[in-house]
Parts: sequence; C-alpha cells; structure tokens
Amino acid sequence: MARGRHVGSSETKLLQHLLEACGRCEEVPEAYVDIHTGLSGSGVAFVCAFSEALAEGAV
Repeated sequence: MARGRHVGSSETKLLQHLLEACGRCEEVPEAYVDIHTGLSGSGVAFVCAFSEALAEGAV
C-alpha cells in the first residue's frame, strides 16, 4: 500500500490490518504501485499467450 501525506499512522495501521486478512501487506512509495500493477496485470496475459502458443503447436 502507499499512503498520502494526509494519512495518519492510525489510519495506516487500520488499513494494513484489513489488507493483511487477504495476505501480505507492505507500505511502499507510490511510484512502486504503478510498477507492480504493470507486472501483475501482464503476468496473466503472458500465461494466456503461452498456453495458446502451446495449443497451436500441438495441432
């Protein structure tokens, strides 16, 4: 998660507690959020393209 300059430590702790119910949660600089979104979003597309290439090669 990335917090803005107007977010206090109590709000940060609450959000971290809520997010950790789903898995690991770390505070990072906001610039890292865009990088992570690109990597995690394109990972699914890569698996689909790879699976399609395997299927086409088997035909």
